[in-house]
Amino acid sequence: MNLPSEYIKIVPHPHSPDPNIRIIPLSTQMSSEVAPVFQPKPNTCPWAPFKNLADFEYTETAVKGLLSKEVVITQLAGINTTWAVGSFLSIKTHRDMENILSKAREYFVQVYNWLYHYYRLN
Repeated sequence: MNLPSEYIKIVPHPHSPDPNIRIIPLSTQMSSEVAPVFQPKPNTCPWAPFKNLADFEYTETAVKGLLSKEVVITQLAGINTTWAVGSFLSIKTHRDMENILSKAREYFVQVYNWLYHYYRLN
């Protein structure tokens, strides 16, 4: 199956009611067989740019809970030492969490801006 030379792959969240992966071509020359029938293999890390699901879930909880920097520092120190044996968190410090959030924001803004301009022009 031929994919367009440039495209955006939309992978829904695992809890999304519509689990279908979509391909949005960036060029106007699109094969009719690309978008509706192309089924790429599932992405093994839909939580990217986070290193793992545990990092994403902890950060999501911290952000939604409006946890202060001090609380995050205390929790991460406890989780990464004696509170949780075998923790899967790769985030060790508040700075680690802020860095990955910065990458996630950058990614979201780039995708959002592209989608906004694409649909505004079409």
